[in-house]
Amino acid sequence: MAYSYYKLYGIDVSVVRYFTVFGPAGRPDMSIFRFIKWIDEEVPIKLFGDGSQSRDFTYIDDIAKGTIASYKEVGYEIINLGGGRNPVSLNTVISKLEELIGKKAKIEHKAFHIADIKETWADIKKAKQLLGWEPKTTLDQGLENSVKWYMDNRDWLKDVTSLSNQPKIALVGCGYWGKNLCRNFHELGALAQVVDATENGQSTARSIAPEVAVTSKFEEVLSNPEIKGIALATPAETHCDLAVQAMEKGKDVFVEKPMALSIDDAEKMQAVAFQTNKVLMVGHLLEYHPAVLKLRELIDSEELGKINYIYSNRLNFGKVRTEENALWSFAPHDVAVILTVNGAIAYSSIGYWWFLSYLWFGGYHSFKSSIF
Repeated sequence: MAYSYYKLYGIDVSVVRYFTVFGPAGRPDMSIFRFIKWIDEEVPIKLFGDGSQSRDFTYIDDIAKGTIASYKEVGYEIINLGGGRNPVSLNTVISKLEELIGKKAKIEHKAFHIADIKETWADIKKAKQLLGWEPKTTLDQGLENSVKWYMDNRDWLKDVTSLSNQPKIALVGCGYWGKNLCRNFHELGALAQVVDATENGQSTARSIAPEVAVTSKFEEVLSNPEIKGIALATPAETHCDLAVQAMEKGKDVFVEKPMALSIDDAEKMQAVAFQTNKVLMVGHLLEYHPAVLKLRELIDSEELGKINYIYSNRLNFGKVRTEENALWSFAPHDVAVILTVNGAIAYSSIGYWWFLSYLWFGGYHSFKSSIF
């Protein structure tokens, strides 16, 4: 898309690719921050494989300078910002951190993750030639700065990122969409357990999160006091029953769309959320898409003028489902986006759809909505 705008309209575009960024105030889910924290707290490091995996670690100051340099007009270019073909193994990083912290790391070796890459590094020739950029901070200096920052701030960091008090989440359903939730919750270090009634779903969960418990019994996560929230990626017809059970057991709930298949079920879920004082959140991910947020900004600034009509058209079939029709499968996203960009409930709505066959299979379903 960026290249199309460059080609059609002459917009200068530089796409910068970051390679394994680290440094003070780094993301708490990234390896170096975790290693520092776990070595200091004497918590075992779960290391997948033998630790020989290598990465092209790049210090945050260098990344910032490279990003600023990329404002230079170069036409359309994809530019790597990294250490420059200088990958370092995880074992080496851990050894250096042990020396800086003055403690020996406790390491628990796990099976090599099937999604992991043995070695990554950046070819930074373009960055040198076009931007005059190359990294200046050595790995040793960057690690020293990172450890110092952590030690200076660890008192309040324990309250924010402590491994012991981080909320734990259980995922129910690891199928077509649930596997994406599984991957992201696992990468955040929040996934405690996965529930799936099928062998395929359980196998998928184990391949994504090998160290996470997998079960077919929903009751196990309901009775687990360490699990504070439950994410539901199950067929829509099960959402109400599972969400109500979870909230009544004191769990916050994230539920994929559609929230429910009837107003009665949705109102029941809402009522239980109020009664139990639990979070009930619906997964309308498009509300957070940069394009949707930009559209909302344009509407709020009145740059687009007065909005009288918003049309939504679906131009492809998507995934065929047996438990919900095309309207239930697609429309919740469209309506959520329309309400988000409009910033208010619509005055009226018109919806119509055609059924050219009695059953979904072998037939064609479509819908069109207009809200103004």
